[in-house]
Amino acid sequence: MKIGLIGENPNDTTTVANLLKMKFNHQYVSVLKRRTGDQLENEKFTRLLKSELKTNKYDVLIFIRDLDGFEGAVEKVKARVGWFDKNSKLFNGDSFYLLNIHSLEAIFFADVEGLNNFYNLDVRFRNPLLIDNPKDTLKRLTADKYHENKAAELMSKLNYDTVLKNYKPLEEIHNYFIE
Repeated sequence: MKIGLIGENPNDTTTVANLLKMKFNHQYVSVLKRRTGDQLENEKFTRLLKSELKTNKYDVLIFIRDLDGFEGAVEKVKARVGWFDKNSKLFNGDSFYLLNIHSLEAIFFADVEGLNNFYNLDVRFRNPLLIDNPKDTLKRLTADKYHENKAAELMSKLNYDTVLKNYKPLEEIHNYFIE
């Protein structure tokens, strides 16, 4: 199966691909990887995506975005879901939305043992979705050793089942692939 990954930057799509590869043997492709962050919000992105989907075929699309806030940020959630709805309609197949609460780095706190082992830390967190600004927290805890270009490597050191258990935004994608 060919899975297209659309994210805010190539580090995000590579990182999510590494996570999913732990459990599902599919081909993962970063789609429109030169479009990043706020560039995903404009009409040019939508036109480029439409063109990409005519040119290249995917079995499934996964849209990966950061909320830059907590789940209770209703207006932010509404805006991100609206963006997903608008762009997923361009695809005639199954598509999913991985909305990271605050940022992708929250996933790393879902397997705190793997995180501790990778960086030789001794930290504890109950719920990764309650960490305010996980990227800054991770940089602070690792004395700035963490950088986005290390995210994919860190992800491959985590335990998929532990991440799934503790990171609820991943459940829908997981359930689709196991069916």
